[in-house]
Amino acid sequence: MSLEAFIERLEIIGMDYRQTGPDSYMSCCPAHKDRSPSLSIKGLPDGRVLLHCFAGCSWDEILMVCNLEPKDIMPANDNYQPLRSAVKAGERRFINDMTLLIAQSALDRGERLSESDKEAVLKARLDELKGANKAPWEY
Repeated sequence: MSLEAFIERLEIIGMDYRQTGPDSYMSCCPAHKDRSPSLSIKGLPDGRVLLHCFAGCSWDEILMVCNLEPKDIMPANDNYQPLRSAVKAGERRFINDMTLLIAQSALDRGERLSESDKEAVLKARLDELKGANKAPWEY
């Protein structure tokens, strides 16, 4: 199933949606009572359709209400690769978390942070603030 087919399925079950970018849509989530769009839908070049409900519904709940199965939003073959940006985002998040943890540990021991440590903490905090509301594929 393609992104277009998933969008058609939303139309069939009476869900409104709007396009937010190339291959990106927002819709009210069919898995819960929703007054404003909380379901992010993203089509990837390899054929996958990514679903994220900001209210917390799982993708399998969404698929069940749409009368779909996981194979319907995955590519026909298993040769897809993880999104590099998602992997990099996870790595950045891990590095930022560790930077903050190490700095806090040093401060708890009464140590002073060097200028480079302060810069690293500041960068980690800014990255944390910039990416707080983004899904991994949006980095």
